[in-house]
Amino acid sequence: MTEKNAVQQNVSLLGLVALTVTTVIGAGVFNLPRDLGKISSSRTCFDCIDFCKYSFCSIRYCLKYLQDHYPELDAGFSVFQNVALGSLLAFYLA
Repeated sequence: MTEKNAVQQNVSLLGLVALTVTTVIGAGVFNLPRDLGKISSSRTCFDCIDFCKYSFCSIRYCLKYLQDHYPELDAGFSVFQNVALGSLLAFYLA
């Protein structure tokens, strides 16, 4: 019993959160194509991947546009919602 306690290591909360997040992201990256391949054709998988790629790029370009045209707003993504919609409505949508 004492040997088991001596071998255990303490992990900080930040380390545990980082380990959990990287595990979830890593599992999603490798499991998603496999799961899509099981239930659909290869053409459908490529269409889904293209759709995700273009969606990600459009969000990226929208955020870049907002960053270039509103440099004074530097508090993160939610500040654009607050400016556009007002603080109360942006709070409900977030």
